[in-house]
Amino acid sequence: MARKKIVVVDDDATVCGLICDVLSESGYEAKGFSHPLDAFGVLDMDEVDLLMLDFNMPAIPGDVLFGLFGIEAGAAGTIEPKRLPPMIIVTGYPDADRVAEWARTPGVTGVVGKPFDVDDLVSRVRRALGD
Repeated sequence: MARKKIVVVDDDATVCGLICDVLSESGYEAKGFSHPLDAFGVLDMDEVDLLMLDFNMPAIPGDVLFGLFGIEAGAAGTIEPKRLPPMIIVTGYPDADRVAEWARTPGVTGVVGKPFDVDDLVSRVRRALGD
């Protein structure tokens, strides 16, 4: 059985690597990016089972990045919506009003606060993926 693919985007490379290591040890294929723009060149959202995005990144905030992942160039310069996998918000500010608002966005399946409990992180991922 193929391992489910998870993309992690967090501007803190240490946190990004830790999340990927935990997910890999839990049986998932995790790919991490510490700069949001790096994720665009290699991602085919049709092959991703779950996104985990840091909410508060200086280059591109997670909510903006999620929106950008959800569109693609169409014919004759149009912009077309595309299917997105479910997403978990990763944030150091889990109680912020803006995070709470974004957590109600369709497709967002949960919020993981930093610092996080490893077992809780894996549990939320399993729930989001229906495992």
